[in-house]
Amino acid sequence: MLSILFGVLGGLGLFLLGIKLMEDGLHHLAGEYLKRILSILTKNRFASLLAGLAMTAAIQSSSATTAMLVGFINAGFASVANSLGFLLGANIGTTTTAQIMSFKLDQYALPVLGLGALLYLFFPNRERVKNAGLVIAGLGMMFFGMVVMKDTIAPHTSTIGQWFLLCNAHSFWTMILGLLVGILGASLVHSGAALGILIAFASTGIIVDVANAIPIIVGCEVGTCIAAVLACLRANRAAKKAAVAHILFNVIGALFVLSTFPVWPWLVAQTSSSVVRQIANMHTLSSLTKCVLLLPVLPLFSRMLDWLIPDKNETSIDLINKYKSFARSENLNKDNLTTPSLALLQTHKEIGVMAQVISKMITGIQQSLFQGQEDKILKVKHYEDIVDNMKRDIRDYVSLLAQQQLTTKQSVEITSILEGASELERVGDHLESMLKYVLLATKEKVMVLDANNRSKIEHIINHCVELGNLIQQCNSFEAIGNITSLIKQIEKDTKTAREYYIGCLRSGSWNLFSDMSFVEFITIMEKYTRHCRSFTGKYLKQLHEINNKHKYKFVGKENKNGEVQQV
Repeated sequence: MLSILFGVLGGLGLFLLGIKLMEDGLHHLAGEYLKRILSILTKNRFASLLAGLAMTAAIQSSSATTAMLVGFINAGFASVANSLGFLLGANIGTTTTAQIMSFKLDQYALPVLGLGALLYLFFPNRERVKNAGLVIAGLGMMFFGMVVMKDTIAPHTSTIGQWFLLCNAHSFWTMILGLLVGILGASLVHSGAALGILIAFASTGIIVDVANAIPIIVGCEVGTCIAAVLACLRANRAAKKAAVAHILFNVIGALFVLSTFPVWPWLVAQTSSSVVRQIANMHTLSSLTKCVLLLPVLPLFSRMLDWLIPDKNETSIDLINKYKSFARSENLNKDNLTTPSLALLQTHKEIGVMAQVISKMITGIQQSLFQGQEDKILKVKHYEDIVDNMKRDIRDYVSLLAQQQLTTKQSVEITSILEGASELERVGDHLESMLKYVLLATKEKVMVLDANNRSKIEHIINHCVELGNLIQQCNSFEAIGNITSLIKQIEKDTKTAREYYIGCLRSGSWNLFSDMSFVEFITIMEKYTRHCRSFTGKYLKQLHEINNKHKYKFVGKENKNGEVQQV
């Protein structure tokens, strides 16, 4: 009894480790293309279906791709409506694991494992070759784990066969038991591992009728949803919708298969005479059936999800409450650190929120100083605390991310993120220093600026508000050019304002308090634009160059007119 248990556990461990090695190797090989696949999600449900199929077939884990998709949606890079097709595609793509295992390749397990190990060990500096070796070694280890399980089970087929009869398809309750066994197996280990054990049973003659395996197969498909459930626990409403959709897809598919059960054993028997191949084919047919049933009604399904989990519009008060208590951001999910491409996307999303907060700060100063909206002052102070918290969160998150296996491009991206967050945090500090004059003007009713000075400062601050909005919404090369041009204009305005002040000093027509405030405002605006320029150069341009290197590149310097040149 113990020898069976130890043998199956050892084989299962090798099998799971092989799947993990394959998943890691394929993930790093495909990591550069994840953003391109993600862009397909924004097209239509059919393109999204193909994207889900391709990604899951490459990574060999629907659990991993579903968790990644939840992260993409949570970061705001994909919509729920367009990602539903991706989930259906992921269900089809994961069937490739069972198809590979169903072929009799046991004799090649050790040579394949050895080849993969040699590639991984002897080419440590060749990233692609090294990762390809990891994939090959994982494949060999997966088959070797199957061999160990088969060799352990073979002498005890009659004993194990009696246990398996408890899950046969002869009655309703035994079918339900089989379904629960599949759900439990896929939840605890891996849907591929649970199917691997089924295939090992079939290879040794324990399973002679595919009908007895069908409830367990559909149970495995439902059990794989546990990854999506765990991934959405700390996610936003949109990501929760995707997780609920994934669960509903597989539950609906399981109910359909069980309600039409007599058809499936006959249908699968037409595909092959081998029970092993029939199990793999049943897994594929079940996923294809879900796709055929649900793909035409995805728009209706999306509306149903909107009704079940309605969206909540986030206000500025919500934003303050979310961050002011030093709570960690929902964008920076530590569960996604093992997927650097996803973690980087989420970090960029956090930088975007940080820029949004800076934009709210400068707008609040404008409204309180020149429009008399005193309630904006406290919010500006809260926003500055938010910026400090977010910068700290980004720094801590990126420090953990840097410990992962990253490509050269991803390492450069991390440097840009840290520099961008630091520049925005300095912008927030300078805007906070303006609050003492805003408080004097609004609360104490002190005339900190006379009429002439006030009009000039108001003109500059209006441009600064526009600059904050442009930075927040920057998503193209043209937008970066507009930001650079506006910074030039603000610098020109502050220089003109300083010259005006010097002229007043020389003529003797100046007011001590008003002119001190005037100079202080100008100095703060100069620092604001200086750090906005640094943020544009160290983050926006770098990021745009990294993501669009195949389209164009930026030159290192601006031309004589201060404009950004494109090559």
